[in-house]
Amino acid sequence: MHKQEQYTATDKMGDLICDNYPMLFVMSRFGISHGFGEKTIGEVCLQNNVHTNTFLAVVNILTSGRRDHNAEPSLPCL
Repeated sequence: MHKQEQYTATDKMGDLICDNYPMLFVMSRFGISHGFGEKTIGEVCLQNNVHTNTFLAVVNILTSGRRDHNAEPSLPCL
C-alpha cells in the first residue's frame, strides 16, 4: 500500500491500518473495535458512534503532521 497524505471518510479503514498500523492505538482510544472488514472509515465510525471528522482530524495530524483546516473536529469527543 502507498501511504496517503490525508485520509477521508470514504477511504477503507483497512487501508488506513495497513498503511499506518500504529493507528490501531488511535482506534482503541476512540473505542473502535477490530473486525471492520471492507468498511470505510465513515462506516466504521458511524457503527461505533464515533464523530468521523474528529477521528479523521486526529488520524491526519498523526499520519501527515498537518492539520486539515477544513476539518471540524468535536472537542467533547476527544
